[in-house]
Amino acid sequence: MSEPPMPTSVVCPSDIGFGPGIASRPRAPTISPLMAIQRITTRITSVVCLAMPTEVRAEITANVWQVRTEVGAAVAEGDELMILESMKMEIPVIAPCAGTVAELRVQPEDVVQEGDVVAVLE
Repeated sequence: MSEPPMPTSVVCPSDIGFGPGIASRPRAPTISPLMAIQRITTRITSVVCLAMPTEVRAEITANVWQVRTEVGAAVAEGDELMILESMKMEIPVIAPCAGTVAELRVQPEDVVQEGDVVAVLE
């Protein structure tokens, strides 16, 4: 006796709608719970960044390859502050929020451990 064939696609009733004219009505935009948590976390991080100096930490044990900013420079959220190098991979260190670089605690060729503070933003 052979196995029954597996379905190639699944149609959810909520995607089809019920009753006449349902397809012509716009649907409310939906996002996944994970996306909602990421958006909330980003907003909370932005508020925290405005309230106090922000320590930027190394995500991995690595060598500092390049420092792309200097003390006193204005940076935007997402700007590249420096590049770490580990096992021939380049790992950018990104500003978590907008601000001014108050301190740079590393320079090229330094070795940093995971969690070390590499810069401080105000």
